[in-house]
Amino acid sequence: MFLRSRPGGLANESKTQEVNMKINRFLALSGYLEGALLSDVLLWKSHMEVHDSSSTPLTS
Repeated sequence: MFLRSRPGGLANESKTQEVNMKINRFLALSGYLEGALLSDVLLWKSHMEVHDSSSTPLTS
């Protein structure tokens, strides 16, 4: 895998997995169903916070 061949590649892969997990958690909590309009889900984004043990913001 390309990420593994670069310095810091595993850290980048780990960060990507973490962000994907947070996005999936947000979508699940906001009631997103496959095929639904994502714009409807994003109406909730200013009213929701997704926390985990690392307390890293989704946008970092």
